[in-house]
Amino acid sequence: MMDGPGGQVLDILTPTRKKLTSLEAERVATVIDDLIQKIELLQVAFFSDTRRDEDLALPGPVQVALDQYRKFEADFLKSEDSSATEAVQDATRSLARSLQTYPEQAEAAVESVRTATADEDMVAVRAQSIDLFLEQLQDLRDVLFEKLLTTVDEERGRQEHLAKLVANQKSLKKEIAELSKTKEQHEAERDALVQQRTDVIQKITSELYRITSQGDAVYSRVTEQGAKSEADKKAAADSQIEVLTAEADSLEKKLAAMLQEHADEEGKIRKSKFKLEADVAGWISKYDEEMTRKQELIDVETEAHTTEKAQMEELQKKFDTLKDEYDAIMEEKRIARERYDAHHKELAEKNRAASIIQKRWSSFQEEKKAAKGKKKGSKKKGSKKKGSKKKKK
Repeated sequence: MMDGPGGQVLDILTPTRKKLTSLEAERVATVIDDLIQKIELLQVAFFSDTRRDEDLALPGPVQVALDQYRKFEADFLKSEDSSATEAVQDATRSLARSLQTYPEQAEAAVESVRTATADEDMVAVRAQSIDLFLEQLQDLRDVLFEKLLTTVDEERGRQEHLAKLVANQKSLKKEIAELSKTKEQHEAERDALVQQRTDVIQKITSELYRITSQGDAVYSRVTEQGAKSEADKKAAADSQIEVLTAEADSLEKKLAAMLQEHADEEGKIRKSKFKLEADVAGWISKYDEEMTRKQELIDVETEAHTTEKAQMEELQKKFDTLKDEYDAIMEEKRIARERYDAHHKELAEKNRAASIIQKRWSSFQEEKKAAKGKKKGSKKKGSKKKGSKKKKK
């Protein structure tokens, strides 16, 4: 067994049995194998117009079946009625049976007609269509073989695995929704913070402009007064200008520091936003890949389930027919058993009556013999008594 989620999925999808165990399954596999062989051999008929019959070197029965197929095919192309369709179908079956009788000659003829150079484009188009059809039949055989090898427990395991995948999908959707909500909250907080700091910068800028305007006004006033009394107030004016300039420089430095701080904070926020966006994109990509794979697995399982359901319905119909026949046979056996029991019962009663009659007859014979013996004994005694009386006299 393979490790990891991928290995577990392969274990679930791969049947444990490697050979068919039931006669019905082997019959189904034999039918589709026979169909593939017939399609491969019937290429002789599909490409026969690219070679002369002499070049094909087909056996006599195969050539006769091929000529008959061509004749019925021409009739079918002229008139596509039911009789022509049935005739073409019968001719196709007969040709397929003849080709299967001589497989080596048929395969050689197929190879010959597929490599014909008379019309390479036409041969290539036909070969591509037939190869595609055979490939689809082979895929169908592989899927059917896998379904026949799959047990009920394995099918139940697949269904449970699909249920887990659906539950995992719901969990991922919920997690993505929570991440999206978190992202929106962070973006809202970042926008509010940027707006707040922008307001602070605008406030400081306006304050700096006001102070600068006020300094210019004071400077103008001092200059006007200095023109009147430059000598008296020059020191005071210079001192005030220095103070205001120092204050302006301090505010400018403070503004530059705040701007730098805001820029650093904005860079951190942008990095955080980029990381969140990358994480969300990664989760979305992973979700899309997972869902695509799961959807493909669901499609495969759905198609397999549909095929198996159709086979089950067909088997159910066969089972119903066999059950009716079985019920009829059991009913006939029951009637025969009842007749047999009645006959034996009647025979037993006759034997019992005959036995009673024989016993009664035997008893009657013995009684009769006993009665005869008594009569003889009484006669002998009577004769003895008469003789004795005569002697006495």
